[in-house]
Amino acid sequence: MKRVLISVLIMGAILAAPVSAQQAAPAASAAPATRAEPEKGLKDLYAGSYMIGTAGDLPRGYSEAELANIKKHYNIVTPENCMKPQPTHPSENTYNFTTPDALVEWAQANGVKVWGHTLLWHSQTGQWFFQGENGQRATRELCLERLKKHIDTVAGRYKGKVIGWDVVNEAIEDRNAGRTENLRNSSWYTAVGPDVLTIAFKYAKEADPDAQLYYNDYNIEQGAVANTGKHASSLLLLKRLIAEGAPIDGVGIQGHWHLDSNLADVEQAIKNYAALGLKVAITELDVTSTGDNSGAFGVRGGGRNIPPENYEKQAEVYRQLFEIFNRHADVVDRVTFWGVNDNRSWRRGQDALLFDGQMNPKPAFWAVNDAAPKKEDSASSAAAQPVFRMIEDGGTGLHEAVMVSESSLPEFTVFRPKELGVIANDNKLPIIAWGNGGCANSPSGHLNFLSEVASHGFLIVAIGPMPQEGSGQRRGMGGGMPAGGGMPGGGARGGMPAGGARGGMPAGGAGGGMPGGMPAGGMPGGGARGGMPAGGARGGAGGAGTSSQSQLITAIDWAIAQNSNPSSIYYNKIDTTKIAVAGMSCGGIQAYQAAPDPRVTTTMICNSGLFDGGGGMGGMPALGKDHLQKLHGSVLFLLGGESDIAYANGMDDFKRIEKLPTFVGNLGVGHGGTYMQPHGGDFAKVASAWVKWQLQGDQEAAKMFTGDPCGVANMQGWTVDKKNIP
Repeated sequence: MKRVLISVLIMGAILAAPVSAQQAAPAASAAPATRAEPEKGLKDLYAGSYMIGTAGDLPRGYSEAELANIKKHYNIVTPENCMKPQPTHPSENTYNFTTPDALVEWAQANGVKVWGHTLLWHSQTGQWFFQGENGQRATRELCLERLKKHIDTVAGRYKGKVIGWDVVNEAIEDRNAGRTENLRNSSWYTAVGPDVLTIAFKYAKEADPDAQLYYNDYNIEQGAVANTGKHASSLLLLKRLIAEGAPIDGVGIQGHWHLDSNLADVEQAIKNYAALGLKVAITELDVTSTGDNSGAFGVRGGGRNIPPENYEKQAEVYRQLFEIFNRHADVVDRVTFWGVNDNRSWRRGQDALLFDGQMNPKPAFWAVNDAAPKKEDSASSAAAQPVFRMIEDGGTGLHEAVMVSESSLPEFTVFRPKELGVIANDNKLPIIAWGNGGCANSPSGHLNFLSEVASHGFLIVAIGPMPQEGSGQRRGMGGGMPAGGGMPGGGARGGMPAGGARGGMPAGGAGGGMPGGMPAGGMPGGGARGGMPAGGARGGAGGAGTSSQSQLITAIDWAIAQNSNPSSIYYNKIDTTKIAVAGMSCGGIQAYQAAPDPRVTTTMICNSGLFDGGGGMGGMPALGKDHLQKLHGSVLFLLGGESDIAYANGMDDFKRIEKLPTFVGNLGVGHGGTYMQPHGGDFAKVASAWVKWQLQGDQEAAKMFTGDPCGVANMQGWTVDKKNIP
């Protein structure tokens, strides 16, 4: 939690001492109750949106009324102090689990989940971690050995009993934030270095592989609209953690706010973190009813003479906050209040919570209660469900496929079976994330192909908004070129005649031998694990701009989230264990970059291949041939024969992949493929068979690739090669 004008040591001592509601002087009531407390708790009102939590070192010292309030309103609890490093591990060979064990036992007995807090922190951590022999500083190796033992012991003890951990807490300094990660010069930083954060996440994953792992901090939303300050530093840090392979699932915005906090920053921060492919939690929520700071203990305006209108303004801030959370319920997984009532708050004296010291609901409570999604809202949302459009006749598969614009994912186009009611446990929809040719922010050149594949029982999430009706399929590079057509450069490489139009490419040339048409200027670099890198242009309804590999991960994350959301039409209808990344031309390079994600089952590279030595043009992901060693699962190549400008690169990739099941099929149609032919032509037939085999276990479809000759080899015009496939 935030530290303002109070030394860390003093605050740590204060926080370590529990405040008893029976012992503390009662806080003044915020306002007389004007409504009877509802039968349903907040956790029930927000069910299907996100969890509602509270914080405390339960149950010792809590009154029956407080415990009853917790059971009614909250479905997750965060220990306020008792799981921090100092309380659990006061000396190297001493552990104290009395209080956290009691909390976990109480929570399990009362159907409340537990969130662990915290494993690595600059505060409330024993200095013995950093002390060596004879008064010397401990070595980096010794510090890491101690950190691993601590995480193994604490996280391991509660494996299966907590659903997640704030692995790293408050690593970013307050001052001078924005241009760098601006990490605190803490004992951990001094002893180990900045990679201690990544290492801590990896240790936590080893100790509890099923736990969700978060970075947690305060004020990291500040500056989000302008991308300045602590928010900008947090983005740099999170991108670095992801790049270093930290198994991070989400980011916790603590949410210690006041009456004049900038809520636009809050909403933009949620969007920015979601764009990195991370979930978001509000982890320590409170809003002061007095004072203009985000700290505690009556600083700068806090006190007991709080006018009634302040409670009304506090309620309005809470209402607006929950409206923001509701708009992003597909990303927000948890909203936790930091305390049960105004007496049990580190901001005691500023009346920052929903209940006063006597457990009476305040106007803030009613604001949160009333902001909960209503049944009629859900019905209205269902009625306004997305815009459907059928491509051709919906495909030749068992399902009639439709192209859909989802309101929760407007920058993508979904292709799927129209009738979801027939989808059950034995035919759930595997996920295919698709990147377009030319790094285009529109799937318009692949509509027939994608619709056909979807008709065989797949959920395809393609980069780019749904093309407008009547806009037609864009031509050039398999239809994957951004508006404006043509490849940049004007040259003639890869066997394509200058000014020619092989494979449906408009006059303008092949532009540098790149496997796929890049828009002038290319795609901005620096993609991470979701979202558009700085400077990128995802485009609007028309699909203008370029795309990025990170959007493929965003597509996967969205589909997985929809499957677990009871209010989604996709609830329990998606097979989240079977996932393909695929793409044509530049989109194939994007698929390559996304393929190492451990959730991916198979990779489809269409009319594409890596450059020897890395690089490419514009913003195409700069991957060298060594990237092939990061692939797992199986790989399918679909190439357009020797006239395909990606032929040499694709065939070279195939030859270099040694240990994975790999298949390459060539049809002499050039770089444009057959995507715009009726039902996607032969490319769709082969791709559909591949994913039916790899993602659905269809043994009849497997015959297209197994045996000698295999089914594809018997198709007119095709030549094939394969490895590690019978």
